[in-house]
Amino acid sequence: AALDLKNVPFTISDGAAFADFTSFALNNEKFEWTISTTGIVVNAMGASLPGVSMTKTVTLDGFNKLPGLQLLNYVISSIDDAGMHMTISASLSNPSTIGMTIPVSQFDTQFAGHVLGPAFAYNMALVPHSSSSFALNATIAADGTDKTPYIKGIFHNALTGVATPLTAQGVAAPGVSWLDAAIKSLLLDTALPPLQEAPISSVTINSMEMDFACATCVWAPTALSSITADTKLPFAMDVPIHQLAQNVQILDENGQVVGTLNTPYSDATTVGSKVSTNTPAAPLVVAEGSHDIYTAF
Repeated sequence: AALDLKNVPFTISDGAAFADFTSFALNNEKFEWTISTTGIVVNAMGASLPGVSMTKTVTLDGFNKLPGLQLLNYVISSIDDAGMHMTISASLSNPSTIGMTIPVSQFDTQFAGHVLGPAFAYNMALVPHSSSSFALNATIAADGTDKTPYIKGIFHNALTGVATPLTAQGVAAPGVSWLDAAIKSLLLDTALPPLQEAPISSVTINSMEMDFACATCVWAPTALSSITADTKLPFAMDVPIHQLAQNVQILDENGQVVGTLNTPYSDATTVGSKVSTNTPAAPLVVAEGSHDIYTAF
């Protein structure tokens, strides 16, 4: 027999007990519910039989610590006195038979055991036996602690193609008392993905001056240049790059090395994703054995 329980109100009669249940369901693979009633109306053979009693224990799939949290990509929206703010696109697999929508949930993100700052999800839907997408509004907080080593580690990983392992510790579910304790019991493992594109997509040499006048400049002419780099970094505002340096090989049309140019840091200006600088004077050094290539170049 099937029970039609669609659109049946679910009333919580004991908030503390339901909070304990929710914490258990969130952190375990299975849980049991015992359903009992004395008010079932059975329709059989054209007759209605009211007042039928029933007790049934059912085993349901739990949320099992929500192991399927994936961070897909992120955009750094602003940097201010409160810290560095980013919006992270995420997806979450729900292994449970039960679904719910959580109006607000707060987590503390951690890297290498250090709390980076808060992350908030709004109207996060946990769809039964399915995945759902949502946004995390996260901040690497300027709270007086030195987060420089951790920020450097995250950006180094992002630029070198390495995912950064993170944990998200549940902090609160404001406004839902029975869910608050359950969220606090969650510790989610995930990873911030590296950049999917090269951080610099192109470099334009706007102008270059080369000095061949001095005696040693024949095979190492001094070069001055104005360059603009187009970046593919995840910033919604002007890229916060304040200085640029370069250490490059110059190749001819056949891919052979003409020479190397190594310039120290110089002040840069940014407009959107483009970064420009005027490099200090530096020698363009012709590689040993490349003099014929340089001459042809």
